[in-house]
Amino acid sequence: MSRASGAALAALAAAAWLGTGCAYTVSTGIPSHIGTVAVPTFGNSSVQYTLSQELTDAVIDRFVRDNHLRVVPMRDAQSVIQGTVVEYRNEVFGYSADQQAREYRVGLRVQVRFKDLVKNKDIWTDVIVKTVNYSSVALAGQAAGTETSGRADAVGKVADEILSRTVSRW
Repeated sequence: MSRASGAALAALAAAAWLGTGCAYTVSTGIPSHIGTVAVPTFGNSSVQYTLSQELTDAVIDRFVRDNHLRVVPMRDAQSVIQGTVVEYRNEVFGYSADQQAREYRVGLRVQVRFKDLVKNKDIWTDVIVKTVNYSSVALAGQAAGTETSGRADAVGKVADEILSRTVSRW
């Protein structure tokens, strides 16, 4: 067998193997007529005044990196992600043996809506709740956490969930 025909046979075998697929598929949850999204600044009912901008920036960042939908100004958008921070908490979650607060839990509750602006209908709407624990003391191999780092992690989790619910459908 010549080298060229061997390569062709290998390519054909690879194509046949890839064509068998797997037991499940992942398809986008985005309607085919939607290619753009606007992400206006989230509302904020909490006392953390920077939280709405932090969340908005994180959501935009996730969509830009993902690239399923192009982020555009509202006037050019075929869809929109809108949301409001409903609740923010930072509470003691654990104590040391001498009753000193050592672990905290940041909680974030956000009302979110993904709307099709072409057909003027909601695609999904939900309340997303995420929590993150952080230790105020350094643990083995891990730096001490702060409320700021815990909040950033919670915001990241909410942004990840918004992106996932928008672009993924199993």
